[in-house]
Amino acid sequence: MKEYIHSHYCTGFILRKTTYKCWDLGRRVYVIVSQRLGHGPSAHIFAAMTDMEIGMETLIKVFHRYATKDGNGKSLNKKGLRTLLENEVPTFLKSQDDPNIVDRIMKDLDEDRVDRLKFEQFFSFIAGLSIACEKLYVCKEQVKK
Repeated sequence: MKEYIHSHYCTGFILRKTTYKCWDLGRRVYVIVSQRLGHGPSAHIFAAMTDMEIGMETLIKVFHRYATKDGNGKSLNKKGLRTLLENEVPTFLKSQDDPNIVDRIMKDLDEDRVDRLKFEQFFSFIAGLSIACEKLYVCKEQVKK
């Protein structure tokens, strides 16, 4: 069980402390216990996350895991991008003939030329890679028929 505690604004009430308790039962189910200012604690049970929500959460967490390694936490430098690609999409990286592929990816995505990728820039790469993979998937499915 993981527990996250933070303060935030939600549905018109300022929450002093919100504790997220997460149990993994094959699919993620969240029980949120919150205490509003001037009110007692209340509990809310949310449905299991969908596959799409889990995928989105995974993309965000993976990005920030590698962005955090270089101390910034908000963007990837070239080393962080290389490590992410080596660990998270090794088949893609190994299939490239260009030994400078990470340099090229960084140059293509780093529009503001700061040698760092924000999540939005990284996500455009993942979206493009996913589109290419989906095209291969569709071709393979058509061959099966």
